Amino acid sequence: MGMDTIELVMEIEDAFGISIPDEHAEKLCTIGQTAVYVIERLRQMSPVPEASTPAAPPFCATSRAFYRLRRELRSRYGVPRRLVMPSSRIGDLVRKRSDRERWNDVATACGFRAEREGVFRPAFPPEGMTVRRLVYSRHDQGLATGSLYLPDGQVNTRAVWKRLLDIVGEQFGVKVLELKWDTDYINDLNAD
Repeated sequence: MGMDTIELVMEIEDAFGISIPDEHAEKLCTIGQTAVYVIERLRQMSPVPEASTPAAPPFCATSRAFYRLRRELRSRYGVPRRLVMPSSRIGDLVRKRSDRERWNDVATACGFRAEREGVFRPAFPPEGMTVRRLVYSRHDQGLATGSLYLPDGQVNTRAVWKRLLDIVGEQFGVKVLELKWDTDYINDLNAD
């Protein structure tokens, strides 16, 4: 392994809190191979990161989103608490057209991504969408913070991939958009 490769391995180890033995590092020729390796190592570790890890949320983000949604439905629309369950359909809970037109306020208060149907009309969830699907599909789930773990303890593969691309791009002075799954460190990036 050359100096470029050694520095890259050290950066990856620091960024992900893992150690990569030399015999494993020598087999990681492409960014994709490295991503698979890092994700596997993170899966072998505790499924919930330690509390000292700054990227770890101190709460379950999807549970918090559910409780916020339930509170907003109760306070804004008078929906009884007992009716707001993960299996409840949003269209059954919010029936009035005037209530649906104010949906964007609810979505913003719950931390959901802003979506619009038209220029002036906030997007109401599809008719059959359940509370569970709404929370999982519209909530950020840690992607904005770059957390290596999702609220359910699974490895956040998107965050791993993004962070890995940032590291490789910085190490080799290459734009992240130029890096691909099969980018080879030696042949494509001229690592020594």
